Amino acid sequence: FTSYRNSSDIETFANQDGDTDNGLGGFQLDQARINLKGSVDDYRYKLSFDISSGSATLKDAYATFNLGDTVTSTMGVYKTPFLRSGLISSNRQLFHSDRTSTGGAWAGRNAGLNFGGDFDTLHWDIGLQNDISHTGDFGGTAVPTGDNGDAEGEDLFIYARVAADLMGEGIAMQEGAYGASDDTALNAGLSYGNEGGHKDGSVIAVDAAFTQGPFYAGFEILDYDDGSDAGGGATSYGMGWVPLPGVDSGPGAREVADTTPWTVTLSYMITPDEWEVAFCYADSDNDD
Repeated sequence: FTSYRNSSDIETFANQDGDTDNGLGGFQLDQARINLKGSVDDYRYKLSFDISSGSATLKDAYATFNLGDTVTSTMGVYKTPFLRSGLISSNRQLFHSDRTSTGGAWAGRNAGLNFGGDFDTLHWDIGLQNDISHTGDFGGTAVPTGDNGDAEGEDLFIYARVAADLMGEGIAMQEGAYGASDDTALNAGLSYGNEGGHKDGSVIAVDAAFTQGPFYAGFEILDYDDGSDAGGGATSYGMGWVPLPGVDSGPGAREVADTTPWTVTLSYMITPDEWEVAFCYADSDNDD
């Protein structure tokens, strides 16, 4: 993915004349991805690398295997199954490399163990991952790993998620009305997460996706408790911060302790499966 971006509020490095007042206005390579998938006997695996920076950065590295007829286990480095928009592949997003600010905060990958399965129209996940900050994918923006956890220490991030098709026959794991049927479809999810580290912060999230013919709507809302602050300086991300590219990285910019951020996304397919217009609004429930 490539894009042209312009903003007078985001400054880049000085130009050749030494002018430091150099607003963003240029092309960037948002993503270049290599994916490897395969299977060995009853085990399936995935390896993926991002090479947009000029060197290969490991993204996914996990194996999955069945436990009986109804439960699938995943072990390795994988996306945290917390918000629907965070789990959607970047090539199936409305804004390509940009997720919602809430979905981007939970699109990061950690090492851990997940158990999941399906029951009729319901899907569930429960698991453990290393208690480190989630980094996410934010439009090619390099996001540093924070110190909001103890990495491979004994404290773990615990999560659980359940999602159900409440209307219709399900919605594909994508954003927008591309390929959607004329019938009404609604999917809703409920998630819980708790950091076992020094902050011991928990968060509850609700998300929903709706399609009807050319219309699509998505909604996410999270409730962070007062133990979810960063506590680690300006480079901490994850549960302690709502990532907002281009916003100053101080605590006032991304701190989410005792806040309820939410986002809403709307789109309309002008020409069936060809041209679609989309709108996204985010409220961080803080000074931003």
